[in-house]
Amino acid sequence: MPRISEGSPQKRFKYGQEVRVTPNVAFQPVSLAIICDQEIKEVAAYGMTVRPYFNLAADNNKMGLIYYEAPPLGPGVELTIHAFSDNPFKVVDVMPAKIQRKER
Repeated sequence: MPRISEGSPQKRFKYGQEVRVTPNVAFQPVSLAIICDQEIKEVAAYGMTVRPYFNLAADNNKMGLIYYEAPPLGPGVELTIHAFSDNPFKVVDVMPAKIQRKER
C-alpha cells in the first residue's frame, strides 16, 4: 500500500476518480482536458513527465487541464489521471485541449 502524505489530494478531498488514457496515435506535447459532471477541486497526472502543468480551467470548474512536454503519449503508453473533489462526481470525457501555459 502506498504511503499517503498529509498534504496529498487523497487526504485533502473526500472523493476521487482515476482515469487511464491510452491513445491510438502518438502526440507531444501532451495537452488534455478532463471533463467531469460536477465541480472538481484538483487534477493531476502520474508518471514521468517533463515540465508538467496541472490545473483547473479558469472558466469551468468541471474541467481539469493536463499538460506536459515529454515523453510523448501514444499507443501502448498509459497516462493515469486523478481528479479530486469535496462532492461525488463522475468523469464524463477526456479530450485533446489547447492549453496556453503561462510561464512563471
